[in-house]
Amino acid sequence: QIESVVSDIEVHSVKIGMLGTARTVTLMASLIQSLGLRNVVLDPVLRSTSGTPLLEKKGIAVLREKLIQVVDVVTPNMEEASILTGLNVADLPSMKEAARAVHRMGARAVVVTGGHLGNRAIDVLFDGSRVAVFDSTKIVSNNTHGIGCTFSTALACQLARGIDLAEAVDGAKRYVSRAVSNASRIGK
Repeated sequence: QIESVVSDIEVHSVKIGMLGTARTVTLMASLIQSLGLRNVVLDPVLRSTSGTPLLEKKGIAVLREKLIQVVDVVTPNMEEASILTGLNVADLPSMKEAARAVHRMGARAVVVTGGHLGNRAIDVLFDGSRVAVFDSTKIVSNNTHGIGCTFSTALACQLARGIDLAEAVDGAKRYVSRAVSNASRIGK
C-alpha cells in the first residue's frame, strides 16, 4: 500500500502508529529509507489503554535498533518513554531525561507527551540541541481515547506544511486541546 501511494502522489509526511510485530517494524524502517520518505513521525504505540501489548517484545528491540534512527520525530507518551529507555518517567525532569535518552538511540527529535501529569498537560521536545517545554492546563474529559495518535498525526500534518518543528509541536498541541474541548461522545 505504501509503495502504491508513493508511486501515485507526492507524500509530504508520514505518521506511523501501531506496528504489532518485529517484521512490520523492520519493513517500515526499510521502506522509509528506500522510498526516501520525509517528515516521518513515529508514535510508538506499545500498549493499549487497558495494558494489552500492541507490539511484541522483539518488535520493541527492533524499533530501538532500526526504526528510531530513520524517522524524523518520535512521540512516546511517558509510559512508552519508560519502556523504550528503562527509565522511570514520572515527572518533568524525567521526561527531559527520557527525551535525551531516545535521542541518543538515534532519533532526530523526540517529543515525550505528558498528559498524565496531574492538572497539567506537559510535552517535552528535544531536538538534539535544545529542550522546549509545552505546558498547558489539562482539559478534563472522558473523551481522550486516541489522543496520542491524534497528536502525532496533527504533528505530521504540521510538518507536511513546512512548519518548523517547535511551532509544529505547539500547533499539534493546540489542535488536540481544541479536539478534547469539543469532543462529543460516540458509541458506548
